[in-house]
Amino acid sequence: MKVLYEAKVDFDADLSKYGIKKGVNINEAEREVYAPVAMWLEAVDIVLQRLKEKGTPFQSIKGISGAGQQHGSVYWSITGEKSLGSLKPEGTLVDQLKEAFAHPFSPNWQDGSTQKECDKFDAELGSPEKLAQVTGSKAHHVSNTSKLPTYFPYKRGSPRASDSRDPKSCECTKTIQRSIGPPPELLSSLHSWLQYSSAALHHSTSVMFVE
Repeated sequence: MKVLYEAKVDFDADLSKYGIKKGVNINEAEREVYAPVAMWLEAVDIVLQRLKEKGTPFQSIKGISGAGQQHGSVYWSITGEKSLGSLKPEGTLVDQLKEAFAHPFSPNWQDGSTQKECDKFDAELGSPEKLAQVTGSKAHHVSNTSKLPTYFPYKRGSPRASDSRDPKSCECTKTIQRSIGPPPELLSSLHSWLQYSSAALHHSTSVMFVE
């Protein structure tokens, strides 16, 4: 296979304004590791612009494929689907999708802040072994399931804002997806909802619809 056009984005080099290190924000006090969703959106904007500058014939592209594995979650707002459907080519993704996500951050697979939540799962069923017997897995920090009790109810104005519970954060979240979910939707301007390939990844596919 011959590569005709190539472009890349280095998070730390190109998007250091987000205060990241190796692509993530770190709150050592709470063992939190998370990434700004806006940074990912801007990265897509940048890489497409760089391909454009190299003369990539986008009109000739028949299909797009991607590969990636990331144990994280993103939180689409109730206006997310509408925002996707009204994207304009003259605007940037990061500007047009400001209201598309209910939370500005996505917990990273390295996040270890949910030990208490993992312990609660174990206690609910009696032991880690019993939990694994019933669900197929022990409780892990990497699992999106352990993030929901803390991430979903809280407003993320600052890292782990556990003292600022905000019911509106729940109310404005419609869909919770794995962090590998948004790219196809950004390129198609449509919610793909459940991507079956995600279910083959570690643990389970975390998708939630809130009406």
